[in-house]
Amino acid sequence: MKLGESMLQAALAPMDQPTAAKASALPQPVRVRLTAIPVNATAGVERARAASAPHLAGIEREFQAIQHRRQPPRVALAQLRALAGQVSDIVAPHLACAKGCSHCCHLHVSVTEAEAQLIGWEIRRKPRKVKKPTVGPTNYGYHMPCTFLDADGRCSIHQHRPLVCRLLLNVDVDELLCQLIPDALVPMPRYDTHDFQVVLAKLLFDDQVADIRDWFPTR
Repeated sequence: MKLGESMLQAALAPMDQPTAAKASALPQPVRVRLTAIPVNATAGVERARAASAPHLAGIEREFQAIQHRRQPPRVALAQLRALAGQVSDIVAPHLACAKGCSHCCHLHVSVTEAEAQLIGWEIRRKPRKVKKPTVGPTNYGYHMPCTFLDADGRCSIHQHRPLVCRLLLNVDVDELLCQLIPDALVPMPRYDTHDFQVVLAKLLFDDQVADIRDWFPTR
């Protein structure tokens, strides 16, 4: 798989679209912003493309090498996470994501068992055994912050954060569409990192998946 089809072109990731009925129930500033997504997101993608252009060849070489090296899947996972972190470090400063913005830290955070063990090794904390996940894609909100979100709204393990966190990048102008609204699904234009997710699925296709809060409960 080559990155050129998506990330290297900095395409917009597909977004969930609210129905007309649900859209009418959204706050007025959000409804107005949704009409500006095409313009704002296109500009964000262009900023990301310009920032990543000097690094694309190296990123593509490493992405291909990760897939073709003869190595254990968990070694490839560590390399994939490192590359995703590099991509995030390059483009995030030019997008809406910023320190102190923690809306996404209250979402469902899917982590495979292999990645939970890797994170645990990095932060010197053993993940617990998860027989049955308790946190699901709809069981989240501001009442359920990530275990590692600190009092200042920052990730306390940012250097070791999950792959999914490294790849969630908002190409809008600010955090408005990231804000969680009860019983509403607000579409947020995202930088397209689908190929990373596909490679992760191939590496760990039979691995157990649970929320980070299941692997690392709040102490």
